[in-house]
Amino acid sequence: MDVADMLAGLVNPDPTLLDQARQQFPALSNYDIAYKNNPGGGQGYMESWPPGETGTPQQPRPAEFSPNRFGVENYNAASRPIDLLGDVASHHLVNIDPTVKQTYQDFTGSLQPFQEDILKGQYQHARTNAGETRPYEDWRTASGVPGYFRGYAFQQWPQDFNQKAYTPQQMNSFDHMMQYLRRR
Repeated sequence: MDVADMLAGLVNPDPTLLDQARQQFPALSNYDIAYKNNPGGGQGYMESWPPGETGTPQQPRPAEFSPNRFGVENYNAASRPIDLLGDVASHHLVNIDPTVKQTYQDFTGSLQPFQEDILKGQYQHARTNAGETRPYEDWRTASGVPGYFRGYAFQQWPQDFNQKAYTPQQMNSFDHMMQYLRRR
């Protein structure tokens, strides 16, 4: 351990999930991201807050997040650094990082009919079991495709399912994107 590492440990003895993600995926350090750990504060693992998003009365934007800054609120102690990266990538980097944006555009443009069927099944599950009320196209754009984008690349779906849910070309493209995100 060098002096810088020791000093960093004194200043921040317990690195946040965002700190851990930036350590594992150095490309994430290029972006200004607000972070709040809020176990049990919402549904699911985490919530991304794009600039300008105010939330709802039941789930408002964290007061700590500047209105013009992207932020992530973590709700689950089991969240991993790669989960946070996946959320940031699928809701923010797809708009501002050229490599991630291109990978996302290539993926959405390459969706096969069987993958559209998977998305429709996920939507029906969300309507039946998770209180989803948005029309399909709104859900698909805001949640469905971003979730599908995270499944393989960010290890959010079981590997045996991934082998059936993605084409070899899509997995290869994701592998290249992940190599990029691991670089300084």
